[in-house]
Amino acid sequence: MSKSSDDQKVSASRLNLNRLVEIISRFSGNSRRIFIMAGFMLIFEAGTATLIPLLVAYIINYLDIRLAQIGGKPVVLPLSPLGFLGLHSFIGPDLVTVALVTLGIVIMTMINRLGNSMAEVYLAQGGRKVGYNLRVFLYGHLQKLSLTFYNQSRTGDILTRVTSDVAAVEDFIISDLSGILGSAILIIFILVVMILNAWQVAVVTVLIIPLMALISNYFTNRIKAASKKLSSSEGELASAAQEMLTSIRVVQTYGQGSYEHSLFSAQSQNAMNLALEIAALEARLNWVVSVLGAVLTAAVIWLGVYLIFRDPISFGGIGLLAAYVRYIQDMFEPTKKLIEEWNTYGKLSASLESIGDLIDLQPAVRDEPGTFTAPPFNGHLEFRNVHFAYPSNTSTNDEVQVKPPAALKNLHFDIQPGQVVAMVGHSGAGKTTTVQLIPRLYDPIAGQVLIDGHDIREYTLDSLRSQISMVVPGAILFTGSIVENIAYGRPEATGAEIIEAAKEANADEFISKLPDGYFTILGERGANLSDGQRQRIAIARAFIRNTPILILDEPSTGIDAESADLVQNALRKLMKGKTTLIISHEPNLIRVADKIIVIKAGEIEQMGTHDELIRAGGFYANLNKLHSGQRDLVNSAQTTAGIVLPQNGKGLKTALVNQPIEKLVGSLDNEQHVGDTGGQVTGRD
Repeated sequence: MSKSSDDQKVSASRLNLNRLVEIISRFSGNSRRIFIMAGFMLIFEAGTATLIPLLVAYIINYLDIRLAQIGGKPVVLPLSPLGFLGLHSFIGPDLVTVALVTLGIVIMTMINRLGNSMAEVYLAQGGRKVGYNLRVFLYGHLQKLSLTFYNQSRTGDILTRVTSDVAAVEDFIISDLSGILGSAILIIFILVVMILNAWQVAVVTVLIIPLMALISNYFTNRIKAASKKLSSSEGELASAAQEMLTSIRVVQTYGQGSYEHSLFSAQSQNAMNLALEIAALEARLNWVVSVLGAVLTAAVIWLGVYLIFRDPISFGGIGLLAAYVRYIQDMFEPTKKLIEEWNTYGKLSASLESIGDLIDLQPAVRDEPGTFTAPPFNGHLEFRNVHFAYPSNTSTNDEVQVKPPAALKNLHFDIQPGQVVAMVGHSGAGKTTTVQLIPRLYDPIAGQVLIDGHDIREYTLDSLRSQISMVVPGAILFTGSIVENIAYGRPEATGAEIIEAAKEANADEFISKLPDGYFTILGERGANLSDGQRQRIAIARAFIRNTPILILDEPSTGIDAESADLVQNALRKLMKGKTTLIISHEPNLIRVADKIIVIKAGEIEQMGTHDELIRAGGFYANLNKLHSGQRDLVNSAQTTAGIVLPQNGKGLKTALVNQPIEKLVGSLDNEQHVGDTGGQVTGRD
């Protein structure tokens, strides 16, 4: 049976409170003493705040009785402050009493404010420490999460959790926690004083608190819900802005600035509407609480007047009634302040939920108990009956589970140390998925990936990945100098090693011509370099790591012919002596392979050497024919894929190069009947 909505709300509130306590406890580190000291200061502040109205009550009662004496009534003055201490005054008792009481009020106020200031200082120190530790932890935690998480998440949402949500927790501890805890402690002190002096007033006060709690809870739940939507909307805004900034060239080239602007405007409008909804709820709650405070004040005055007329001595006089009215105001003023900032608390609730969800995520790929540091690899790589499916990112209920389609099915092949193996196939066949299993960016759902006879899951992730290098399309560079980018995978590399790696990658020449040479600062993602230059720096990064296993995933895609030649020459040098997997449709790279694997729909369709696959026919033979420019296959490709090529021989290469690879490879897949023997050279594994 499912829980009711009220149960869920209570559970959510309790969960958020528990989450806040857990975060403070877990990420305060050695700052727990600071939070303990802050708690003592808040107790000290509440105690002194309770005494000040009692001093005012005393002086009011003293003056009331003194005036009655002057009027001729036979009443006894209360003991003066010196009388309480058993001391005698050498001057008039009125002057001494007023002087000492007013001095006491000043001193108590100074002590009270000192306690408040010290509590704020301690909470500021503790809050900053928690924010720092939490932010650093999340940054490291994000690096451990598998690619599945990133495939199913928006970058803006993730950035919001690490920045805005952590800042919300940090600001709450620094700015608001003292107010909430201080108010709660003050209410307890006030109720104790009321019970000791006039329990009837305490009863009236206690009776109205649950009513205020019910009303506040009603509004708070609505504010929290709206704040959660607002937090999500702000995440979408961040994602939209990030996506636009990273795609600005496409946006400007296609003239879609107005369209992107309209989308962002609509999302901003939604965020604004949610913020206005929260403001309206806060205003209504503030009004209700103010009315409740006035009603309670009136009730206390009526009750106090009744008790004074019935037994003025027992009640404590008009002064104590004034103190009670002050206490009621002290109880409701913090509440009003909290209500004015409910948006902050609503955001905090949403932030705690977002941060908690992220903290609770366990990396799908992680070191299991019993793993050990990998020894230096020889490079013997084996896929043994490997199956893999990407996790579905569609939400389903507990009763209906949608089984994701298989991306890889029964992959089985073996690569000897130092061998070069090329993988070819149409887009989406599973080539990149296959190589991503080697550094454990994903884990197979069945079967094994082995290096030197050991399942790679037996090795620690760090020791496994330290012996694998990967060059991917659209080389990823980081903001910083070229030196830092080349040495990224091996920070301890010397300057001579960095320059040598750049020379091997055919990058030294263009780097040396830059104004600051190797110390040139690159823009975001290396935007101030050409595609070919970025790729050569990425290759230099692989050179300097000099790992026994090398993965090249479409390393020459998207670069011009001249740069492609330089890149390919660098790659040939890089591959020497390394177990290498190449994903490419570039014949000059494929031909150097000792073995070629043709992947189709996640399965091995063909496997063999270049000559064997040419004789067997099929996808690879057709790919080779296409790149050789044979007219019969070109005309067939034109008919099948809708590629318009020149009727004469001129411009053939240019026309082919300008076609999307999906079209070319798709046409090859459809043309496999040309010369296809229908069999596989090495048999389907």
